[in-house]
Amino acid sequence: MEIRALTVAEFAATRDLRRQAFGPVPDDEWERSLARVRPLVEAGRCLGGFLDGRVVATAHVNDQRQWWRGRALPLGGVSGVTVAPDLRGRGLARAVVRAVLDRCAELGLPLSMLVVTDGAAALERSADDADAVRLGPRGLAALYAGVPLATLRRAGLAAGGAAHDDALDAAFAADPFALDFF
Repeated sequence: MEIRALTVAEFAATRDLRRQAFGPVPDDEWERSLARVRPLVEAGRCLGGFLDGRVVATAHVNDQRQWWRGRALPLGGVSGVTVAPDLRGRGLARAVVRAVLDRCAELGLPLSMLVVTDGAAALERSADDADAVRLGPRGLAALYAGVPLATLRRAGLAAGGAAHDDALDAAFAADPFALDFF
């Protein structure tokens, strides 16, 4: 599968794919959606996976901020992940999400967030995510409490790449606070 930035015309042609993934969208709402997403498309933030000239997968990156300890950190909001129904289960979603995460890195977005809206969906950790910091619930709670990542790594509570450790430590080092979503 070839993955690349979608053009405006190619994005507009994904309406049926998006309907299959998310349900029908009335014409007036589709037109508003096209107007809202146009700046993302023009900025190369909407990626498509192509097989034989057909768009079979999509994912987008939205510029967002995550407030941590009184600081706004840039975050890539991953959305619009779709795969053609006849091609599901073949790793296309993984490939297009990996590409959009690479795009997040190119854009200087050290954090990313993906919200899965399909209860049947399953995410698997990829072995090639060497640059990602991986934390379980205990490690995440300790990070939120201000424990430096180096300490969490020594304790076996953090794994993965260390490229963003300083930024994450700075974001969480101010005043410890409790998580309210565990």
